[in-house]
Amino acid sequence: MERAIARAPRRADYHYLRGHYLSLQALEGSLLTRARLSRAILQSFERALVLDSTFDAAYAGAIPWFAQAPPVVGGSTARAETLLAQWLRVRPYAAGIAQVGFDRDRNLLRQAVEHAEALVGAFPDSARAHAELASTYGRAGRVGDARRVMELAYARWPRDPWVLYAVGRDAALHGGDLLRGERALHGVLAATTSDSALQRVRAPAHAHLGRIYERRGDQERAREQYLRAQVIDPRLRAAREGLERIR
Repeated sequence: MERAIARAPRRADYHYLRGHYLSLQALEGSLLTRARLSRAILQSFERALVLDSTFDAAYAGAIPWFAQAPPVVGGSTARAETLLAQWLRVRPYAAGIAQVGFDRDRNLLRQAVEHAEALVGAFPDSARAHAELASTYGRAGRVGDARRVMELAYARWPRDPWVLYAVGRDAALHGGDLLRGERALHGVLAATTSDSALQRVRAPAHAHLGRIYERRGDQERAREQYLRAQVIDPRLRAAREGLERIR
């Protein structure tokens, strides 16, 4: 990517990809490696956004790094908030989805609920927005509200992969219609898409499927799904805990 940038320095996607690949190196390395690479990561994402202020992936990469990196290597929560506000202005839907995720990642569940409700209010015809609201209600312990939103979404968008994921996740975590949950998760895993966000839920989908099989007493199939989840994401807690339960 550095050779590509040297040839085409105004390609925002090249700068983003450089930052993305550096961030992967940082996540796999030690704390010292992360500190050493953080400034270059932040500079790459910032340059991408200077060149293209609507670049969703660059915002999604830059904001968590600014929020988490120490100030000595360029981290700044104020800069993270500024970038999020800018993203919300230029791309309110994509930024709104990400904002809810950022809130949940930081366990700011009351704030996440408020933002998810606002997202559904602003985009009432979005299946993804409804799925995010159902997931956020569930994380906040409001299982009844989560199921109400999920059932409304499922009745309206029965084949949408985000809605199917919400249905499968609910069955895995709270029981209920396990057969429908199983079918829903198989639908998610069978979906062919270039959506990177949907690709990131493949590991949790396998783990949730494992939990459904575990609830049904089928430990062999449960173990298979937990192992598949670990192949995709070795750090996934749900898969590790599932395997520990069925030893």
